[in-house]
Amino acid sequence: MEGELRRRTTDGARILVVEDNDDLRHLMDLALRDAGYTVDCAALAEDGIRMLETNSYRLVLSDYSLPGHSGEWLLSQAIDRDLLKGAPALLITADPDAPGISDRVPVVAKPVDFDYLLPQIRTLLTSTGTSSPALS
Repeated sequence: MEGELRRRTTDGARILVVEDNDDLRHLMDLALRDAGYTVDCAALAEDGIRMLETNSYRLVLSDYSLPGHSGEWLLSQAIDRDLLKGAPALLITADPDAPGISDRVPVVAKPVDFDYLLPQIRTLLTSTGTSSPALS
């Protein structure tokens, strides 16, 4: 019954997590799955783009500082190539004021507070449509 309620609340929304830190990526995967979401993970921005080319996601959650291309690059490419298809995105970073972070995408500070992040994700996914005003 509890799993059924959780599924209705999250609708099993598919989320892409792009995070190079293995421990944090695993923790985010577990927390999101436990909250009822379907989760795919990548460690590099380039892999995230490939996943966006072949799958449809309701939300993209990316670290800002990734090896190779940044999370900002990933989201910029995804927006320019219409790979998000209106889905909202969040950047995660230890330095929310780092130069180069666009105000087009909401930022979540590290260390990640899941008591803050999960309600924010639910709000983004249940707001009018699935697009974030920051990405319009």
